[in-house]
Amino acid sequence: MTVRELFAVVRRRLQRKYPDHQARWWAALLIEERLGLPRGAHLLMPQRAVTAEDVAAVRKDAAAVAAGRPLQQVLGWWEFRGLRLKVTADVLIPRPETEWLVEGVLQMVGADFSGRVWDVGTGSGCIAVAVKTARPSAAVYGFEVSAPALAVARENAALHGAAVRWVAGDFLDAAVWSAVPGPEVLISNPPYLAADDVVAPSVRDYEPSVALFPGADVLVFYRALAEVARQRRPAVVGLEVNPRFRENVQQLFSGYRPVMPAGVIESPYLLFLEREVA
Repeated sequence: MTVRELFAVVRRRLQRKYPDHQARWWAALLIEERLGLPRGAHLLMPQRAVTAEDVAAVRKDAAAVAAGRPLQQVLGWWEFRGLRLKVTADVLIPRPETEWLVEGVLQMVGADFSGRVWDVGTGSGCIAVAVKTARPSAAVYGFEVSAPALAVARENAALHGAAVRWVAGDFLDAAVWSAVPGPEVLISNPPYLAADDVVAPSVRDYEPSVALFPGADVLVFYRALAEVARQRRPAVVGLEVNPRFRENVQQLFSGYRPVMPAGVIESPYLLFLEREVA
């Protein structure tokens, strides 16, 4: 079988579940990853022969994606702000909204920022690694309760030479963060889904529930973050939020006002706050 023929087979398999443009893109990624080929290989080298072993492996990967498993988990990586990051079932898949969250905070602090940043609920480390890469002089701290997730974050930081300072433990326990130097920037994509939120099966069934659902009190992590803001008074706060509770979250941060960083796409899932000057 040739690369072109394999691409056609995988594309048809994925078309049963996904739109054609998505099936084409994902088929190309699965083949390129498994065969170690450059981007666009199905166009650049369509007649290249594929071994039976590789054909079987690609078909298996395609079947997993067609069954609903996230492509990013099948590939084992995803790109975030130009950084290739390891992705496993232990971490949330990095998403475009989170890229905009990072971009907004970077815009707010400026190019020469060298202060402290707390990334709460770091997961894959995508936020912490991206911030440290973009602002090398900043002191970036990544907080995470899940040991498997923290292992992925450490690996991603090492992959990109990002000297992030990791803090293991439950952020809801103030003892975890009370001894850490206070941040100038507080950034987080915490668990924010309510029990009655409609969640895509690919998210509900494959991504870590601890990173999605906070429990009975959907604002519990925002309350903890707001307590940090009350005690440590960071200048900038950047949050991903559930649009249903956006106003409730904003009200928790007394002494802060919402802002919209220049060049950032406005989204109901993003909330940027800056400390009010007395």
